[in-house]
Amino acid sequence: PSSSSSSSSFSSLHPKRRDECVAEIVIASPKLWSPNSPFLYDFVVRIMHEKTSITSSSSSEQSKEKENDDGNDGNGEENTFLSLLDEVGSYGAMRTVSRRRGPDGNIRLVLNGEPLFMLGTLDQGWWPDGLLTPPSDAAQLHDIEFIKASGYNTIRKHAKVENRRYYYHCDRLGMLVWQDQVSADEDGRGATALSPKHWTRLGKDRPEEGTWTDSEHAQYMGEFEAMVDMLENHPCIIVWVPFNEAWGQHRTIEVSSWISKRDPTRLVNAASGGNFWPIGDFADNHNYPNPSFPFFIPDRPDLEQPLQDYSEFIKVVGEFGGHGLAVPGHLWSEGTSQSSFDSIGGGNAGGGSGTWGYGKLPATTAEFKERYRVSIAALRELQDEGIAAGIYTQTTDVEGEVNGLLTYDRKVAKIDPSELKEWHIALFNLEKRTKDSIKHQRKRRRRF
Repeated sequence: PSSSSSSSSFSSLHPKRRDECVAEIVIASPKLWSPNSPFLYDFVVRIMHEKTSITSSSSSEQSKEKENDDGNDGNGEENTFLSLLDEVGSYGAMRTVSRRRGPDGNIRLVLNGEPLFMLGTLDQGWWPDGLLTPPSDAAQLHDIEFIKASGYNTIRKHAKVENRRYYYHCDRLGMLVWQDQVSADEDGRGATALSPKHWTRLGKDRPEEGTWTDSEHAQYMGEFEAMVDMLENHPCIIVWVPFNEAWGQHRTIEVSSWISKRDPTRLVNAASGGNFWPIGDFADNHNYPNPSFPFFIPDRPDLEQPLQDYSEFIKVVGEFGGHGLAVPGHLWSEGTSQSSFDSIGGGNAGGGSGTWGYGKLPATTAEFKERYRVSIAALRELQDEGIAAGIYTQTTDVEGEVNGLLTYDRKVAKIDPSELKEWHIALFNLEKRTKDSIKHQRKRRRRF
């Protein structure tokens, strides 16, 4: 829909590209885009050509059309009109993303001036037939609609850049997106010099980085900028994530400073779950299966503390959950052994090379659901302490990973979306959660 109160005027040419014009459009009372009201403005850009019509003075019934630069021979009346050469349609949205300290002292993400808790799924975008290529537009839309129906408002698009239709659906459905840059190292965590030797995360140890040559770094930055150039006009994207965990993490300060300047309209999660450097907008911890965060307690210096005081950052749990449930008949490899990881840093607890999830795999669907509820309850408690977002792993099974909410073939939802939505409701009553957070932090200080 167009706005009747809008007016437009052309501004100056782009200083570096003389073939571009910039049009400023002012909307007096804009309708803002949000997950609950994903209002999009449709618009059309037309290229017009000015022409003249010269009517002969001898007859009003006969006229001839001449190009504007031909001039008038003085024998007729000249009238100017516009002729359409070309047009293109598109859409846009009005929304702001920022950060603000709340009455409980914690910094929260703010959308359109209002604090918003972000609950999302880690979404790798893999498919059993096309791998990274979805079989159809309807198939990728199905995943987004499932996430939305389940009461999530965020997708963390993990180490993959999707096609533009994917982000269009997120735009129109009101799904927030954290967009990862594709990880640059095959394995990470010191497997090559591209990743730091030690994965310290938010721990007490001094952070390390990988070693990259200038040419390798230039390649990384060129690909990063190409992704931003392609996706920056999608209102759904609110966070850029340059690095995941410690995979290929390097020059963190430089990379994060660059993207903050390149796109000041969005927030930056410098290294989701990676080695923390005091840059960007987030302090992000990954923990499986249940969420946790190493909070800094300023009035208890005798306690073991993390290296940093994270009070100047939005504190989030960028990955948690990962509860596995193998659904027979819908596995990537039927009949293989089942294994597990005890925690994010744990080894293969169950042995074998088949299906796996975090923690010992549950025996029944009921046990799987209970584990999920326990994780969400833990996230609610962390919310009282200042956590502003939680990203559950993951949307779908991926080959041997059976920790999805959907099976790899998308034929089975392990938990009904209506149940998930009901369990999530309490996370979004932010006013009540803020009051609870203030009470909780007072009790925590008294307890110590």
